[in-house]
Amino acid sequence: MACSLFNKMKLYCCFFLFFVTSAVSAKVESLNVAGNIRFQNKSDEDVLTTKLFKLAEVKQLDKELKQYKANASIMITSAPTAESPYYEISVGYNSPSRFETRYYFRIKKNYINQSNIEPYVEVMDMAEADYISLFKYRKKSHL
Repeated sequence: MACSLFNKMKLYCCFFLFFVTSAVSAKVESLNVAGNIRFQNKSDEDVLTTKLFKLAEVKQLDKELKQYKANASIMITSAPTAESPYYEISVGYNSPSRFETRYYFRIKKNYINQSNIEPYVEVMDMAEADYISLFKYRKKSHL
C-alpha cells in the first residue's frame, strides 16, 4: 500500500513537472520572434533612471554614501504634463525618516531617449534659484 502511494506521488510529480516545463516552454516560444527574444519595453522612467545613475554627480554621491553603507537614490517627483514638458527628479539619500535631496534635476521628456542625455539635463542652482544646464553647473562647481 505504501509502495502504491509512493508510485502515485511519483506519477503526480512527473505530470506536474511536465506541465510546468510545457507552460514555461510555451511562454518562451511566444516571446521568440524571428529567432530573437523580444523583451518588454522599458518605461521612460526606467530609461531615465538608468541614465541618471551614470551621471558623474550621481556616481560621486553614491561613492560618498557607500562609506556609510548607503546608496544614492533617485525619485521622479514630477512627470511631464500639458503645463510642463519636464521630468523633475530628486537625487539623494533615502533615509529611514525622510528623503534627503542633494540634486534637483530636470529634463524634457523628448530628450530622455538620446544616447547622451547630459546636454539636455538641467540642475537646480540654489544660488540662482533656477535651473541651469548640467555643463554650466559643472563649470561653476569645478566638477
